[in-house]
Amino acid sequence: MNLRNHSSLHKLFYSLIITILCNLLSEYKHLYNKEINIRPDQPENIIHLLLPRKPNVGIRHNIVRHRGSIVMQNRLAARYSGKVYLVKHDLPFEARSNVIGFVSPEYVNLFDQIDANIRIKLIPIN
Repeated sequence: MNLRNHSSLHKLFYSLIITILCNLLSEYKHLYNKEINIRPDQPENIIHLLLPRKPNVGIRHNIVRHRGSIVMQNRLAARYSGKVYLVKHDLPFEARSNVIGFVSPEYVNLFDQIDANIRIKLIPIN
């Protein structure tokens, strides 16, 4: 394989977008249909989305974070307020974390395919 073909395959692979069906609370519907990059530093239990942080996010709907939850850090997380992530494995209650939506159960297994080289697009369940 020559270098030119290799480069094309590299670009194709790294431009992959995974579409994920989900439901978001009404004030977060602006996240639908956007191509969202994934942060390169990924812990085992969550997938960090590369979105601008929002200061002073209110404390709301901070419950147990189940696999498939979409979470935004609230103002108790200080400088991390507004940080958004997907939950790969059940996590306990945390006052700093607001559950803002959930991924459709049949799409949660896609989490294992998501890394920093993939982009995602959140699509509303209708």
